[in-house]
Amino acid sequence: MQRSWLDTGDEKMICGHSVCHQDYPPMKGYVRGTALLSAYLIRPLDDEGCRIIYLSHSDPKGKLPTWLVNRLTRVIAPKVIKRLHKACMNYPSWKAENQPGFKPWIYPEQQMDFPRVDLTKCQPQEYEQEIIDESSVVPTKEIEVDDD
Repeated sequence: MQRSWLDTGDEKMICGHSVCHQDYPPMKGYVRGTALLSAYLIRPLDDEGCRIIYLSHSDPKGKLPTWLVNRLTRVIAPKVIKRLHKACMNYPSWKAENQPGFKPWIYPEQQMDFPRVDLTKCQPQEYEQEIIDESSVVPTKEIEVDDD
């Protein structure tokens, strides 16, 4: 996953997408989905708080029934935002105990000694994967996803 962020002062944006790296090929028995684009746009509101716009354009690969994709999207996206809210509320106390001065999104120079990605190993690839066809699966009951 390649991620980047932008802080314009008012708005914050975090974007990411899948990257193929030759040192990390697909694992047998797993289907590797693709994140074509994922993004968060965070805008302050007039009162205390902010508006978060979340975008995800991904291909889970395989053959999933449309009803399942739609239902999971409806359930998972709100859960992601709830978890993000919880993490934000707990962040100040967590950060105070976990490298409080390390903030590379504010101080990019803090990343200067990080290992660099060899871009010659990151090339678009079409991996051969076994396609699992679950398109004929029918729902048996409403899907529940834990809040944790």
